[in-house]
Amino acid sequence: MPLGGDTWRLMFVVGAIPALFVLYIRRNVNESEKWLAAVREKRWAATEGATVHSAKRPFTLAELFREPESRRRVLLTFLLSLATTIGWWAVANLLDRHVTILARTAGYARPELWGTWSALVYTMGAVVAYLLSGFVIDAIGRRSFLFVAYLGSLIMVPITYWLLRSPEAVIAASFINGFFTLGWAYS
Repeated sequence: MPLGGDTWRLMFVVGAIPALFVLYIRRNVNESEKWLAAVREKRWAATEGATVHSAKRPFTLAELFREPESRRRVLLTFLLSLATTIGWWAVANLLDRHVTILARTAGYARPELWGTWSALVYTMGAVVAYLLSGFVIDAIGRRSFLFVAYLGSLIMVPITYWLLRSPEAVIAASFINGFFTLGWAYS
């Protein structure tokens, strides 16, 4: 460790870098015209067409759950987020162990290295997905994008863990798995 035993603390500094981007965005990026128009017209409702009975801007948790459509959207979003987080956590935490076991069973030298490679390939798939997601969302729309992301995850997870039996095959599938379960599911 060239910087000493406390180099892990530098990760906190790296983790603070996005906050600097937020400060830049808050100061230099203007609000959208749609938002400014809603503020001028005092449209405070959480969803289109709903009415709020107050002249002042009521953004409370109770207001968010008062409208049936808003409540439906929040609960649906919560369920999708829960499924995404649990699914991703299981896939990401088990992938390298799964590949290590496959490599050990096949008698490969240094089976842990195969697990590490699977994690790296998984993450590369996610990075590619992050880079493409905005363009794809613009092209097909958010709903279609979410459908494809969840369908891809639903297909790739069983293929990766149940059908493929060699470390090489699982590593190859890890790219596509990471593309859907980490990259697009979180875009």
